[in-house]
Amino acid sequence: MKALRENKGLTQKQVAALLGVTDSYISKVETLAEIPSVEKIVLFAELYAVTTDEILRRVGIHVKKKCIAIYSKVENKLVALITGEEIDLHDDYTADIEFIFSRAKGVSR
Repeated sequence: MKALRENKGLTQKQVAALLGVTDSYISKVETLAEIPSVEKIVLFAELYAVTTDEILRRVGIHVKKKCIAIYSKVENKLVALITGEEIDLHDDYTADIEFIFSRAKGVSR
């Protein structure tokens, strides 16, 4: 999403004004802290002159990459536990797990 915005030569603030949202929202969408609604996907597609499929593809690729990174991190921790390595059990994966479940919940709708 950031690349599409930059290709148009727009700032987050400009996109926010054009879509009637805050620049904080645009930042969240670009960092996947928030997934845009169907209505917003249509507006992004119109603004960036791409199809809604292109917007969905870009968002989906980034969500998938983030989930893979999270799974990898958890898998490495589990392997360390199984092999008897000393690990820090106080790492907080709550935000990562919430990210995965919130995306899965959004897909099942």
